[in-house]
Amino acid sequence: VEQFGIKIFIITSFKDTCYIEIIPQIQKSDRTIFLSFWAEVHYNSIYPLGELPMIESKKKKRWWW
Repeated sequence: VEQFGIKIFIITSFKDTCYIEIIPQIQKSDRTIFLSFWAEVHYNSIYPLGELPMIESKKKKRWWW
């Protein structure tokens, strides 16, 4: 958080803490990183509707060709 100066918002599966907001002391960007956390299982990123990241589709070269 401090390195990039970006706020992180985590939606959790905990009943008593449904979200955690981590705010840097000096905010360098208005952007926010959204994550989900399923307790004791895993984290995942969350994207606003219509803002999915562009994924480059590179064909993998086959070593036998």
